[in-house]
Amino acid sequence: MPADDSRTRCLDRVQTNVRRLRHDKGMTQEDLASDAGIARAYLGRLETQGRNISINVLDALAKALGVDPRDLLEPEEERTDREGDD
Repeated sequence: MPADDSRTRCLDRVQTNVRRLRHDKGMTQEDLASDAGIARAYLGRLETQGRNISINVLDALAKALGVDPRDLLEPEEERTDREGDD
């Protein structure tokens, strides 16, 4: 599998998980961006365009969302399987 495909899938997972967790917690983009110490416009681009993200920003978003950074990288099918075990 080409590295670009793997990278794209990873960015797609982060994009989807950040948006889902933010909605689940009732946060606006402005709330999350402020709590994570990033610009709202940057968060908006991350959620809509799968913008590249640094490890530092990934960690800041995870802390602001109250989750482990791994949760932002987890494929939906693994999350669904894990939730079914609860």
